[in-house]
Amino acid sequence: MATDWVSAYYDDVDHMRMEEFLAWHTADVTVRFGNNPPAHGTAEVRGAIGHFWEMIGGLKHNLANVWHTADGTAVVEADIDYTRKDGAVVTTPCVTLLHRAGDAEPVRIDHVRIFIDVTPVFAPS
Repeated sequence: MATDWVSAYYDDVDHMRMEEFLAWHTADVTVRFGNNPPAHGTAEVRGAIGHFWEMIGGLKHNLANVWHTADGTAVVEADIDYTRKDGAVVTTPCVTLLHRAGDAEPVRIDHVRIFIDVTPVFAPS
């Protein structure tokens, strides 16, 4: 189902390895997470994603489907298990578009769009 690079990408995300995560992206990457403003460039992505990771206890992407388009985009459908700071686990559906910057190896991603509602993660339990 998932290609090797998609699985490896999410392994870095799920282990919240910031440097490895950033290395997947071009220097001018744009990341849009939910309804937040886009983060442009790896410094802004570090700040935005790092801030989100600080607000949770952990996460795990359970990949359901991965499709690849002709323009180099991987469309990833997943259910994400978020571990809250109180230890509770909340699962929410997500679709992410990962656009590759060309076909060269190693894979570099220049545009990420994450379609998700994380409201349940922060709702009172």
